Parts: sequence; structure tokens; C-alpha cells
Amino acid sequence: MNNSKQIKVKLETLIKQDENIDSFTIESEGTIESFKDRHVIQFLEENSENIFNIRFDLMKTGEVLLNRQSKNRQEMSDFYFKEQDQKDVIYKTIYGTMNLIAKTLKININLDEKSEKGEIKIQYNLYNQDQILGEYKLRLIFRG
Repeated sequence: MNNSKQIKVKLETLIKQDENIDSFTIESEGTIESFKDRHVIQFLEENSENIFNIRFDLMKTGEVLLNRQSKNRQEMSDFYFKEQDQKDVIYKTIYGTMNLIAKTLKININLDEKSEKGEIKIQYNLYNQDQILGEYKLRLIFRG
């Protein structure tokens, strides 16, 4: 199957850094495309400073790839989430590139392939070497 279908997307992000908690919500139109080994969800995130292409690859093995890239290509991040595992993260900003570590605590993928709707929850901690930068919770809700 290699057919792209239109979906509505809502991405909620909760970030805890030190004692501060911030939350962000993005609602957008996007697409879902099914392949032999994965489902790909793509949409745009627009804020006052830039427009980002967001791509979630939901692997049939349970891992999730997340790519976030600005239209001008000056900002980019690549995450690879695997439950109870840690992976290197490339985080490129207008100020330079940082090499970080994402430790995935929990992944929950609920996908109804027939109706193109579902929910993905990812809980992870982000580190710079051994120093924790923040605790993150992502929740992606989508429907056809």
C-alpha cells in the first residue's frame, strides 16, 4: 500500500524543565501514507518565526522516527524513539548544531488503519551528555 490520504492532526507537547512546565498544541491538516514496513504522517507546524515540516514514521516494529525541519532548512531535529532505549539526536538551530541524547521511557501507538485515525504517545527525557535538559511528553492525535 502506497496511498496518501488527508487527515487532521493535533500534536500536544508537554515539557518539564527544572520546575517549569510548558505545553504547546498544534492543529494542522496533513497526510498519512502506508508502506509495507511503516505508516508516515506528515504535516506543517506554523509559528510566528518559521514554518516546519513535521514527519512521523510509525514503524511496524514499534519504533517511531520524528523529523522536524524548517522551510529555510536552518533548524532541524531527528529523533528515533524505541521504548526503554536511548538514541543520539541531532538538533540543528540557527546558533549551531547540538548532539543530544533522547531516552525513551514509553511509546504507545494506537492505529486504526481502515479509518486512518489513531493516537501516538511518546514519553522521553532529553540529555546533553549526562545533564537532563527536560522531560517530554508528546501526544499525536489524527483522523481521516
